[in-house]
Amino acid sequence: MDNETAILALATLHLKAAEELFHIQQFHQALYLAGYAVELTLKARIVRLLNLPDLYSGKYENEIIKIYRTHDFKRLVLLSGLKTQLDTFTAGDPVLANH
Repeated sequence: MDNETAILALATLHLKAAEELFHIQQFHQALYLAGYAVELTLKARIVRLLNLPDLYSGKYENEIIKIYRTHDFKRLVLLSGLKTQLDTFTAGDPVLANH
């Protein structure tokens, strides 16, 4: 998983699996895989924004790059440049606003 295309392909695979699990009422597993697909999509965007197609390949091991190796949704949204858009989208919903 070392470039945007590979990361997005894996995200798509997980999303399709999540849909299949949802249809057979395996909701917890479906939610987990859907969340993983979102995480991967955010990471693909970060790879594109930083113009570092091999960001997640292990090539970069310094402290700055480690910031991008996270599963923290809020951090990934921020690093992907989508925080303002997400805040705007969720502002009218009290449940979503506490993302």
